[in-house]
Order: sequence, then structure tokens, then C-alpha cells
Amino acid sequence: MTSEHPLIEFDATFYRTLYPDVVHLDDSSLRVHFETIGEREGRVCHRLATRQGFLEHVPATADVLEIGPFHAPSLTCANVRYFDLLEREDLRRRAIAHSLPPEGVPQIDFSHPEGDLSGIDAKFDIVFSSHAIEHQPDLAFHLQQVSGLLKPGGCYMVAVPDKRYCFDQAIAESSIADVLAAHAEERRRHTLRNLIDSRALGTHNDCTRHWAGDHGSMDFDQSVRLIGLARAEMERSGGAYIDVHAWRFTPRGFSLIHRYLRSLGLSPFRGERVFSTCRNTAEFMAILETRPPNGAC
Repeated sequence: MTSEHPLIEFDATFYRTLYPDVVHLDDSSLRVHFETIGEREGRVCHRLATRQGFLEHVPATADVLEIGPFHAPSLTCANVRYFDLLEREDLRRRAIAHSLPPEGVPQIDFSHPEGDLSGIDAKFDIVFSSHAIEHQPDLAFHLQQVSGLLKPGGCYMVAVPDKRYCFDQAIAESSIADVLAAHAEERRRHTLRNLIDSRALGTHNDCTRHWAGDHGSMDFDQSVRLIGLARAEMERSGGAYIDVHAWRFTPRGFSLIHRYLRSLGLSPFRGERVFSTCRNTAEFMAILETRPPNGAC
């Protein structure tokens, strides 16, 4: 990818103010520093790269749909509506079953057990999701559905797990070929492969350990047992939707996949702003735009 079209958005002025060791560098040299050193160290490349900065970017007056709030919505302002796989009481029961606080579950305005957004009869300035886009069985179809919910100039803001720093660390990164295969199959439910990856082949979920290079180890016999349980779970499901990760992204990989989808006419979004993962976190931020910047985002 050429420097004129970088995969990761970078703000040289912001970067310079954060890091005294690079104040003497010009803007071009700062980008080189970030791409060769800073990104690997987890330095903050942009105000919107942090969760706080990203959430503060949402205008207080914007009409927003948040996808997948579960027990801890990211946005709680007056104009936010919520979509999830389950109704509120079912989400509360699920939270209790996972030893999570049920009182945080918001009122759910829209729901569908397989994540289908077609029943939503409203338009929004922003659709927002946190750790939800990686669950979508057909990524291209999901993007098409989200785009249909946006007002002119709207955008899709996503917080995405970085597979290098979460329990997906040992599982292969998703590719454009994987995404295109899922779309060609019109996949609406997760595959046995998705289930085995999620249930049996993951590692620990401590991002600080992953940043330190401690990824844990996999016990072969334990993995064999878990693979067997995943296969049995799939058989028992009778084809019903099981909610697991379908995709494993890094910031650069996600940016490149979306550029491919745009170029192939499979994503309605006209641009992407993708920010690198900050040190000792397990997520990165991205904005998919329906038109070049200057819209709601």
C-alpha cells in the first residue's frame, strides 16, 4: 500500500505532542517513526485511537443505533437506540449466567436472534458497535445492512478486537478470501470451523500479557476434548444460531479487507478511517464512511 493511501490514519501533530523523544522530527519523519517503531510499541497515533477519544467523537445530538450493547452499552446519551440478539430480559438472564451485572442491560429497541438488521424501521446519523462486527457471519452483508440504516453522510463507528492481544491470538488472521467465501455462501450462521476456533483453539484474554509477548501455551489433550465438545454443540444446535467470532482482525488487515470490499462493489461505504491499537489494550477503532469526511463523523 503506498504512502499516499496508508492503511492506518496518523496525526503527526498529535503524535508529536504526546512523545517528547520525537518532537524534533518533521511530519514525514514522524510517520516513518510511527510505522517502523511507534506502531509496534503501541504508541497512540491519533486522538480517535483511544476508546475515550473515539466515544467523545460521537456528537451529543446525533441519532445513534448501538449494535450489541449486552450488559454494558458504550453510549448512553438520549438519542441512542439499541439492537441486540435478545430482548432485555433474556439479556439480563444471560448476564447473570455469565456472572455479569444485569442492571447494566439497557432497554432493547430492536432485536433478532441472528443479528438481522432488516426489521429496523429508522435511520441514523451513526451506527456504532463495540466488539460486534467480528461476530457477523457474512461481513459484506452486514456492512450493506448497516449502510441502509444511515442517513446521508452517516457513518459506521466500530471498536474491534485486535486478534493479536486477545483470546484469538493463536488463530489465523482473517483474509479477504475468507470474507468473500462467506459472502458467496450467503452465510447467516456460524460454521463448525468458527465454533472450533472459538471454543477450542483460543488462549488467555489478558492483553497486557500478550503485549509483553506472553501468549500462554495450548494443552493438546485439552484442545482435543474441547474440539469434541464443540462438534457436539454444533450437532445439538440443529442449525440454530450460535454466537461466536467469525473474524480475526488486525488494524491493517481490517483496513485492507474493507478496501478490497469497496473496490469489488461489495461494501457501500466510500472510505475507511482505521486507527492502530494502543499499548496494553485489545481493540482498535475504525470509522466507515458513506461519503468522504465532513459528514456526521
